[in-house]
Amino acid sequence: LGSVRLYSWQVRMALLAIVVPWLLNVLYVSGQGPMEYLDLTPFGFVITGLLLSISLFRFQLVNVPHIAHEQIFEGQADGLIVLDSRDYVVDLNFAAQRMLAAGTRPRIGQPLHRIFPQLAPWLEQASGTSEFHTEITRGEGTDEQFFDMHISALSGTHAEPIGRLIVLHEITEHKQEQARLEQVVSERTEELRQTVERLLEELARR
Repeated sequence: LGSVRLYSWQVRMALLAIVVPWLLNVLYVSGQGPMEYLDLTPFGFVITGLLLSISLFRFQLVNVPHIAHEQIFEGQADGLIVLDSRDYVVDLNFAAQRMLAAGTRPRIGQPLHRIFPQLAPWLEQASGTSEFHTEITRGEGTDEQFFDMHISALSGTHAEPIGRLIVLHEITEHKQEQARLEQVVSERTEELRQTVERLLEELARR
């Protein structure tokens, strides 16, 4: 009820802010103003500014927490996908869209398996668990990318399940560095093996 009343006041203040200068201008043009040669329209815009200030700070015309939430959500480097209890996509950020190579921003409200079918098998494996973790890949060869995927259950105020959160963290550079180190270790091991074999051959000849 409180939010409805707040919204009602927001609408009233916004409409009043629009109407005041327009009405004063009509009165001036029609010659019906209190002073025939005085255009009160500029004063109307002053009133508009005051009304918008009141609406902004008193009645929260701009929802600052919502804006902050959107900026934080979209500003995350990790991909975030929010699902409801039916595994329909409620929200996702641009990082998730980029990581999963979605050409255009998917429409909210569609099943995950329709938007990102590559994630559907993992979602089924995560069913019945509060936390699920795995690594997934996308692409092949030099274009192959690696992601750390974490699926968490979301609960309501009474601990009832209301959906799930998918977090995708790209680990491609880490995997590439790991592969490079493994290659170096393999090469050094082979060099050491060959050195040992040569030493054994020399000892055998003696």
